Amino acid sequence: DSDWELIPVDDRKRPIDPATGQLKTNWSATTYTADDITTLANTSPHIKAIGVVLGPPSGGLLAVDFDGPGAVPTFASIYNRAATELPTTVGWCSGLPKRGQLAFRVPMEYWPLLRGRRRWQIDGKTVLELRWSGHQSVIAGAHPDTAGYTWLPNRSPQHTAVADAP
Repeated sequence: DSDWELIPVDDRKRPIDPATGQLKTNWSATTYTADDITTLANTSPHIKAIGVVLGPPSGGLLAVDFDGPGAVPTFASIYNRAATELPTTVGWCSGLPKRGQLAFRVPMEYWPLLRGRRRWQIDGKTVLELRWSGHQSVIAGAHPDTAGYTWLPNRSPQHTAVADAP
């Protein structure tokens, strides 16, 4: 999407300063367009992956993070619907089994009702997460445990649009 705000990250999913590779604490203060981040990624040896800034900076982008084997049943128990009933939207994954994120656009009138993050755990491990303002999600590049991020089949921004959140 053209209104996504992007940030450079290291190979451990942490926002960095592209000039130095140092971790960036106020990372949301400096964001980049797709063209700008592409140029930076091609010139900076420090950038290992790209993150999308969630919430209002990216037009109300919300990420639903299915993070492991318990994610789908947890989603169903919370929302009384199967995850497969969600609208077709942009999605990506790290290559780890039973993991992936889906992007949804939240209409502006609902923004005040959302908080930065909501997560559900099983045995102390997060399995489902709604990610919003103050957070980012890595969408491309290196992952610490896999060959890297990829778009879910037919879910890249070239193939589908970001759906409105149901």
